[in-house]
Amino acid sequence: FRTRVGRLLMSKPFIISTIIATTALMVLTGGLGYLVGLLIALITFWSGRWNWSYFGISRPDWGSSLTKALVYTLVCILLIDVMLTPMVEHYAKTPHDLSSFEFLKGHFWKLAVYMVFMWIIAGFGEEFFYRGYLMKRLAVLFGNSDNAWILAVVLSAIPFGLVHFYQGISGIITTGAV
Repeated sequence: FRTRVGRLLMSKPFIISTIIATTALMVLTGGLGYLVGLLIALITFWSGRWNWSYFGISRPDWGSSLTKALVYTLVCILLIDVMLTPMVEHYAKTPHDLSSFEFLKGHFWKLAVYMVFMWIIAGFGEEFFYRGYLMKRLAVLFGNSDNAWILAVVLSAIPFGLVHFYQGISGIITTGAV
């Protein structure tokens, strides 16, 4: 049964349908699409016998991984926060819409709890679904070559950006670019 479920979840039509359906659900309903996508990723994880490497997760070389993470973070801050965001906001004539987070203003404990929740749910869950499931599945579907991975990065970034529509056009573009 597991093998049949795994074959279905890894089929090209199912993966493409998952991208379209979860993106549409996230844009229309917010969290429901994300939960559906995360559920699909978790069932895929189960069908693959809890194999973390199937999602691109392996035992890291901590020194190298932390160095790469630091460099990546600094490059993202420079390219996205310092260069791209102001340019997008200028041409879109609208800043990021962060009004969804107004309830946190002036409430340290709400912010602290919210941040922990978001690091777990968004930080791990979104990475698990978008990078671990979608990006990896797309790369494999397109031949698992360097070009396939580039295409998979771009194609998985589009729905990832779109689901941040609540931040306005600036949020969609910059989040997708990250």
